[in-house]
Amino acid sequence: MFGVLGAYFAFYHQNLWLKHKNTLFYIAIFSFILISIIIPGTPNAYLSIFYFTLISFSTLLSLPFLSTLKNGSGKIYKAVTITSIISYSLYLLNFSFIREFVIDDIIHNKIYSRLQLTITVTTCIDYFTYWVLLYVLSVCMYKYIERPMMNLRDKITK
Repeated sequence: MFGVLGAYFAFYHQNLWLKHKNTLFYIAIFSFILISIIIPGTPNAYLSIFYFTLISFSTLLSLPFLSTLKNGSGKIYKAVTITSIISYSLYLLNFSFIREFVIDDIIHNKIYSRLQLTITVTTCIDYFTYWVLLYVLSVCMYKYIERPMMNLRDKITK
């Protein structure tokens, strides 16, 4: 839904789409951080209903700025480029697999059960672990699954 709304504004109202791109990007970054901090440890209405909608809306807010990045250099440009390349793998691995299986089952049940850590510390460790695992597994998935399949497709269609 938000992707269609973003495409509509980018195509039919380009001036409006780009007018406040920096402000919207900062709001998106702030909302991503805020949403990540207030995720409760147990499933409830917020996690079941609002979380994915708020993440999608925050992504929409970041798109006017990100859509203007065409070429460049530096660490931010390289990070955005890598994220774009592995975006499908990021999508496939996103929240459910890493959060439910790896973080909840493995880290919480096997590591945290032996340690006496506060909720704040475990939340920070979970957040950091989530992003590191998401990117590492996505790069591996792109390199060993997605890219070979695209090469095979290109070879077959020639």
